[in-house]
Amino acid sequence: VQGTLADAYEFTGISVDGINAKLATLNTHAEREAFIRSNLISIYSGAANAYERNNASLLAYHQSQAQMYIALAQAGRV
Repeated sequence: VQGTLADAYEFTGISVDGINAKLATLNTHAEREAFIRSNLISIYSGAANAYERNNASLLAYHQSQAQMYIALAQAGRV
């Protein structure tokens, strides 16, 4: 693992050396892909839920702003 994927692991405190060691034991590309995908989902799904929970009002504000822009665009078409 290197580059951006390594950054994704290191950002959460997971050792890239440990991930590389585990990947070396897997035989196929599909096994390696499934391992990485399941790891990242388990690591980041909690972060996404926390973001949505902690920023609910901000997300609602952005949604209302988008609806306002749509309404203004429709009014401008008349």
